[in-house]
Amino acid sequence: NPHMREQWLAKMEQKKRDVPGVEETPAFIRDYLGRWCTDRGDMVYRYGEHNLVAEIPSGIRNWFIGVDFGWDDDTAFVLGCVIKNDKRLWIVDAFKKPGMLTDEIANVLVDWTENRQPCVIVADTSAKTVVKDLQARYGLGIFAAKKDQKRDAIRSMNTDFASGGIRILQDPCGPYIKELKELPRKKHPETGVWQEHPAFPNHLCDAGLYLWRHARAWMEKEAPKRKTEEEKILEEQVKRAQARKNAPRWRRTR
Repeated sequence: NPHMREQWLAKMEQKKRDVPGVEETPAFIRDYLGRWCTDRGDMVYRYGEHNLVAEIPSGIRNWFIGVDFGWDDDTAFVLGCVIKNDKRLWIVDAFKKPGMLTDEIANVLVDWTENRQPCVIVADTSAKTVVKDLQARYGLGIFAAKKDQKRDAIRSMNTDFASGGIRILQDPCGPYIKELKELPRKKHPETGVWQEHPAFPNHLCDAGLYLWRHARAWMEKEAPKRKTEEEKILEEQVKRAQARKNAPRWRRTR
């Protein structure tokens, strides 16, 4: 059908104009060129359907917010928590928007922290003016996000994605899930080292990475097993018997 062919080619050209470099991605090769292509190994993050949940368990929660500031690009927020005696990180909300003023950013942070204490805010503090405004005007404490050795950090985070150590609430985190699914790798033409494809948004992914690096869910200790009354009595008897055995023996001398 030559009419449909022209429409299809026009759609492909429009896609290339909207997202420069998109023709190199597995999704474009598969969906537009009709060639077989597997994309799991070409994605930056090893997110999968096993990471999705409908709700998070109850328990004592320590909350974290990762923020990636932008203006022309999105300012991105990711909210997550670590639950006591649980080594998983739970990501419960995500939001992004371009052109946000300081008061709009503060409204999101105040709304998210209001009933979630303690709550740590971790952000890219290179946006110094915004950070100082948030601290001075709204009393928001902001920790500087770790940004060094990003590829190594992503590799470690992918271990948690693959093992189920990161769980994401499906409905509130739709924009974050979309970025995780669509952000591909691209090899540097000279060094051959992979990097995030610059034509695809990664702001929520970066905010999630800041949060993950600070939260350290894997350091959470498991709850100690409670001893029964019989076990406590037996343990006390063993201690007393050991004490009697080790006690010094006195001999009467003439």
